[in-house]
Amino acid sequence: AARRLPSSAVVTLSHTLSLAVLVSLALIHASRWPDTQSAVYGALAGIACGAGVMVLYKALALGGMGLTAAVSGVLAAVLPVVWSFVTEGLPRTPQIAGIVLAAAAIWMIARAPGSPASKEAILLGAASGASFGCLYIFLKLAGRGGVLWPLACSRMASTTLAAIVTLIGARRVAGAQRDPKPALRWPGWAVLGLIGIAGIFDASGNTFYTIATRLGRLDIAAVLSSLYPASTILLAALILKERTTRSQAAGMALALLAVVLISA
Repeated sequence: AARRLPSSAVVTLSHTLSLAVLVSLALIHASRWPDTQSAVYGALAGIACGAGVMVLYKALALGGMGLTAAVSGVLAAVLPVVWSFVTEGLPRTPQIAGIVLAAAAIWMIARAPGSPASKEAILLGAASGASFGCLYIFLKLAGRGGVLWPLACSRMASTTLAAIVTLIGARRVAGAQRDPKPALRWPGWAVLGLIGIAGIFDASGNTFYTIATRLGRLDIAAVLSSLYPASTILLAALILKERTTRSQAAGMALALLAVVLISA
């Protein structure tokens, strides 16, 4: 979908749909409204999520989906793990080994030969991973006041951010074309279907993750959630027929091993 529309437009549409789903579920289950602190953390999580997803979609649209997802996944795991170490205690030996392997994996992936676009995708993947790491931390803090309504606050913030970025981008295009109207176009039902599916999976992932942080440690929940590069790499190979170099493949495998060790 991000290859047919600006990434910010994809996030705006997908998060609008997932916001409607979350609000509906919260009303159906009569979930209690969160306190101010949880709502604020939820909004901060939304800003981190919106920024991270827009950057990730842009990176994926450049190609090299497996590589980008691996870099993003490792950084997304490391940040909340460090936060958890500070707030919940020091890790065990396997977790320390996982962090070391994660750093080595990022180096292997980044040093692999590639086109300028691939290097740009790596940098964008790293930025998205940092954003997702902040998202995991904020969702943990927001989850203390419930699940569905803090997530709805998160979606409100991410949708607003993405809509603002989309409007600014459309106005820039209109200005370049000397057209007084923003350059917005109908994406088509097929693209909307892809965006809707992405929004539902996105909201579902955040919901299950928030529940996991309420039941256990932040670092364990975060690193297990960060296993998503495995499915992305597999889908990129099967559907898009993307190929990686041996160094990149080894780095991605090492990245996944690092995530497993961190969660041990």
